[in-house]
Amino acid sequence: MQAIADELGISKPTLYVHAKSKSFLLRQIFQRVLHQADQLIDGSLSEPDAIEGITALIRGQITLSISYRDYYGVIYGDQRELPADLDRVYRTWSRGFVERVQALISRGQEQGTIRGDYTSIVVAQTIVGITGWSARWLRPRSGITVEAVIRETTALFLGGIRVVR
Repeated sequence: MQAIADELGISKPTLYVHAKSKSFLLRQIFQRVLHQADQLIDGSLSEPDAIEGITALIRGQITLSISYRDYYGVIYGDQRELPADLDRVYRTWSRGFVERVQALISRGQEQGTIRGDYTSIVVAQTIVGITGWSARWLRPRSGITVEAVIRETTALFLGGIRVVR
């Protein structure tokens, strides 16, 4: 809590006026990010063409992870410190999110646009992993733009899973 207060430039007692505990803050962070990710996968699943849905998902996930970089740091860094009930909520949400991405991949396989020789769960977990970890390694002063990362990640990923005719 002291580190958060320091980052915000306020005293620890002032922080406790707004956030009663670290658990409270973690809940707020997780709820915000998970809600945004749910909206993103809903939009991706609403695309009739699976390739367009995957493209939207990659763009959205990278944008979300960069926009909420500090939140992703908390999610990846503090997950083991979650209260048991929030840990269960997160694990359940995470499985459901990956299942929804997997459904998008399976749809592409059924449409004949995504290679059928890949297991949809592996492809789904790879998308989630690659896009989420961009928050860890992409830095604003690196000289690489978010748009370049989105463009190159999409090209690399789709180049590996798209059916070539």
